[in-house]
Amino acid sequence: MLSVIHFSSVPAADRELPGLVGPSSRSPSATPSPANLVRGSSKSPRNGEGGSLPHAAQASDSGGEDEAVLPPHPPVLSQFDLQGVADYIRTKDCRNIIVMAGAGISVSAGLPDFRTPGTGLYDNLAKYNLPEPTAVFNINFFRQNPAPFYMLAKELFPGQYKPTPTHNFIRLLHDQGRLLRCFTQNIDSLEAETGIPADKLVACHGNFDTATCIDTGKRVAIAEVREAIMAGEEGWRAMNAKHGGLVKPDISFFGEKLPDRFYELAGLKEDSAECDFDRCDLLIVMGTSLVVQPFASLIDKVPNTCPRLLLNRQPVAKFNPVLALMTGDATGFRFLDHSNYRDVGVLGNTDDAVKQLAELMGCATQLDQLVGKCGGWPVSGPPLENVIPKRKPISRKTVAAAAKVFKR
Repeated sequence: MLSVIHFSSVPAADRELPGLVGPSSRSPSATPSPANLVRGSSKSPRNGEGGSLPHAAQASDSGGEDEAVLPPHPPVLSQFDLQGVADYIRTKDCRNIIVMAGAGISVSAGLPDFRTPGTGLYDNLAKYNLPEPTAVFNINFFRQNPAPFYMLAKELFPGQYKPTPTHNFIRLLHDQGRLLRCFTQNIDSLEAETGIPADKLVACHGNFDTATCIDTGKRVAIAEVREAIMAGEEGWRAMNAKHGGLVKPDISFFGEKLPDRFYELAGLKEDSAECDFDRCDLLIVMGTSLVVQPFASLIDKVPNTCPRLLLNRQPVAKFNPVLALMTGDATGFRFLDHSNYRDVGVLGNTDDAVKQLAELMGCATQLDQLVGKCGGWPVSGPPLENVIPKRKPISRKTVAAAAKVFKR
């Protein structure tokens, strides 16, 4: 079940204000879709462009308290729900879709995510006697005590789990010629197991595909590493002795550099030959808390008119209007803001969301076939509570008053 809340992008009274760009009479319907939690959101300035407030926010300070700040662009979606996204994909014939994926898309495969209270990986590492949960992925702690990581790696090593429907939806986008790239935080390699070519995947934090001795810099066959880790402490100690130092899969720990390919394709290098996000015509963010940088910052690198779809169990990376007023930092999804023109948020299980999106795109049969090869559809998760309170829009009078304060 997916939890649904829908806000039209701007209050009806504000659509008639003269001289401001806002939704027209064809603005997205205010009627809730039966299977999506939908929030408005607006694009933040990209790569430093337009770093100040949207032009609507900079309008005159006339008007009543109920006159909300309006979007900086007309709506790019017919409606702010999965139907609107499906319509956009068809009418625009999107061929440069970027997927940003986190651990949440692997939960139905039997793998825990990292930060969900009670069930997340970091909440269930007591058996490893760590000083703090994240120490298991800390390179300095690994050098001092590698045992906890090897124990965890034995549980997580690829080959023990099957791709989820969400992984197969990404494969479906590739099969349709719509996928530009999948940037994944996951180390489980389940995207590759669906058959998505390696050149379409960016393992932002590395994965289990390769391994290296961190003391000698020499590559070690991943099959050998798998066999040693699965054999337990005796196995990995013998492997380390054989190679003259600690051997680990090429997963980026805290304290280590991320893969060069990530920086290159994300446009985070000064000499990057290309940036995928410059070409993106639809961004889909799935199953991630968006708290780890620089991955989290990528949602704001797409063009200002590129729609962004969040499929997640909770709202993340929310636009902060107060911070925007104080600093001009207009980053994040505006799910609680009335200045939406392009963002859609769907709260619930990602498998349920991609199933509905595939139906609306007219490719449910193809997705069913891919999912069937991986064991079929899992049981839908329980419905989520509507946890997002409605936020009162900021009036132009408030914006003007704040602007005078910050100019002093």
